[in-house]
Amino acid sequence: MSQKRNFDRFKELLLREKSRILREILKMEKEVSELRENEIVKDIGDMSSDNFSEQLLVKLEERERKILEEIERALEKIENGTYGICEKCGEPIEE
Repeated sequence: MSQKRNFDRFKELLLREKSRILREILKMEKEVSELRENEIVKDIGDMSSDNFSEQLLVKLEERERKILEEIERALEKIENGTYGICEKCGEPIEE
């Protein structure tokens, strides 16, 4: 398989993952928003549980955004022809 075809395959996989992550981020943002909207007077246990859930969702969203940044960087490398080349030594990276 040619290098161009491999890059096309990698690009397709990266774009699919990017789409999945964007859907997940939107879902998490909606869940956090709903948690904040539903802050009616609750007992301490409910508040603690909601707070934990919100913090967890925010952490997961941050993680997904970092992965999204890495995907964007890989896509840029595919476009400019530097994908598959080690940034430190300049040698090709095996598939």
